[in-house]
This record gives sequence, C-alpha cells and structure tokens, in this order.
Amino acid sequence: MRSVSAHAVAVRAGGGHHHSDGGAQAIQRLSVTPCSAEEVAEFESNPFAGEAVRLRRWDDVGKIEGLETPALEHFRPALRAGMRSATA
Repeated sequence: MRSVSAHAVAVRAGGGHHHSDGGAQAIQRLSVTPCSAEEVAEFESNPFAGEAVRLRRWDDVGKIEGLETPALEHFRPALRAGMRSATA
C-alpha cells in the first residue's frame, strides 16, 4: 500500500487537500508520486485511512519554516506518561 503522502499528492492533483509550503517541499524532497486511481481506492478502503489523512493534514499545517524544535529527548517524559495512561 502506498503512503498517505502519495495519497495526498493524488487527491491534491484532483483538487482536494492543499499542502502548506513546508509540506509541499517535503513531498518534493521525497519525490513522492501520486497514487493511481486504483491505489487511492485501495488506500481509502483501509479502516484507518481517514485518521491517517487527518494526521497528515494536521502535521502539514504544523510546519513552520525555520522553527527550532526540541530534540526527541525533550518529549520523552510526556511520551512515557501517555503510554502509562494508555495501558492503565
């Protein structure tokens, strides 16, 4: 199955979702090609396709060019707390 980015490129080409400048640049850097109509249908048949697309769009609008972000280690306590609460 193709990536959510390939799906987004295909849908965007058809007049759907529009990427932020950062998202569009990331797709160009990764040389993502659009899904075919059959691949779009296969992707959308996944029960979690909607969630994947929403997450991709949420990630895309959160891109701020030049923004310095903390290293992953900064987020580790929050990730651990979330994992504990999810398994409790």
